[in-house]
Amino acid sequence: MTPLAVQQRPVAADPVDEALGTDAAAFLESVRRFTRERVAPLAGLIDRSDEIGTELFAEIARQGLFANSLGYRADQPHGGPERVRFLLAVLEGLARVSPSVAKAVMDQNLGQIGMLREYAGSDLREHYLGAIRTGEKQAAFAMSEPQTGSNVARFTTVATPVEGGYRISGEKDWITGAARRTVHFVVAKPAPGSREVGLFLVDRSRLGAGDGTVEIDDRKEKLGLRGLGEFHVRYHDVFVPVEQVVIGFDRTSLRRIMRHYNGKRLGQSAICLGLSKSALRTAFDYASARLPAGSPGHLAMQSTLAPLVGELRAAQSLVDWAAGEWAGGDETGAPSAMAKYVTGELAQRVTNAAAQVCGANGLSDKMPLVRLMRDARMLTVAGGASEVLRGTVAQHLDRLLD
Repeated sequence: MTPLAVQQRPVAADPVDEALGTDAAAFLESVRRFTRERVAPLAGLIDRSDEIGTELFAEIARQGLFANSLGYRADQPHGGPERVRFLLAVLEGLARVSPSVAKAVMDQNLGQIGMLREYAGSDLREHYLGAIRTGEKQAAFAMSEPQTGSNVARFTTVATPVEGGYRISGEKDWITGAARRTVHFVVAKPAPGSREVGLFLVDRSRLGAGDGTVEIDDRKEKLGLRGLGEFHVRYHDVFVPVEQVVIGFDRTSLRRIMRHYNGKRLGQSAICLGLSKSALRTAFDYASARLPAGSPGHLAMQSTLAPLVGELRAAQSLVDWAAGEWAGGDETGAPSAMAKYVTGELAQRVTNAAAQVCGANGLSDKMPLVRLMRDARMLTVAGGASEVLRGTVAQHLDRLLD
């Protein structure tokens, strides 16, 4: 078996399909076929070029992967537990071939898209969900700032009330897809020292004369999860009409924003699971084809991978539990934080072990393992570093130990 054959191995159906219903299971099978036939041949190119091309984005939209509403229930938090598990299954399947593509799909379903669904007025919600669903527009989440990261207490981006809306001025950094995504969900304060925040929808395609400017630069050269682009963004006196205020200023706004940000952490956990399963399967198939069954090398491979398979199954159960907690209305963020740091740290160990099993080829471009290793490393930082997430869990130990 050649390394290329290992990379493109079809993904078997997961038991989770049975719990999702006929429509969702059929959709997942369609996603698997699309992933295998269209995404897999491009995964290496996406990583090397650091671009997910316009054509592939259009195909992803045609697959119904952006602003997907299948199984969404407006009367339940985040659409309900089965809906959440369905989205995580989609992301995991995509991540087995391209974590970058999975991340692109995640960003157009969780986080800012969840906020749009839950908090925006009906006209704003329906207009932008429709545009995102068709691929006409994509949405970025502009939260972190230079020098302060995600420390909201030190944010300096402000939204000043003016006639008919607000004027936003400030800087954001490490904003995923900022150059391609014309819709920016911007977190801003009424004043730098304020404890309140709001969420404002800036549509760059609709800014006219006198509406201010959005300057995007400093694309980051980063280790993994390539293809989306991370940028520095400056908002210069950008006008946001009052109808594009997604969340107004009050003391509960940050909690409401973070409630959905925790969903993105679950999405990243699913991506970690997907890439870990791909790495293990790749290593097992490759070594099995090269090493005679029962030989010392084959036995060594089995003893290396066996405990990781067990840990991965346990991590899958953890993510499923965390998804249920989030869909049940959890606002502590602890379950999502736990799921992300456990799966992220595990993904690092799995990909490293898989590459070691495959020897020199495992560390070359003949196989996808180097790319998966780099993606796994990024996922221990992006969306919340493991150390920060463990701190979130530590704050809620009393409840978690019940």
